[in-house]
Amino acid sequence: MVVAGILALQTLQLTHLLVPHQFLVVGGVLGILMEQILVVMLLPPVPVAVLDVVGLLAVLAQQVLLSLNTKRLI
Repeated sequence: MVVAGILALQTLQLTHLLVPHQFLVVGGVLGILMEQILVVMLLPPVPVAVLDVVGLLAVLAQQVLLSLNTKRLI
């Protein structure tokens, strides 16, 4: 689910480069948090710490991709 969310976010970022990156970052973080809540509700046996680590890695990956996108634009 997290990977699907990241792919959706990256697609949005590539198609809407005119949108300020701050909005994309906030939207991405909110999307990841909502995904985690859904995963916790659907899969209670999965430790929350694992989901938190996956979420943090997703945010870091998004930041790296955002910085690469901004370097391409300049």
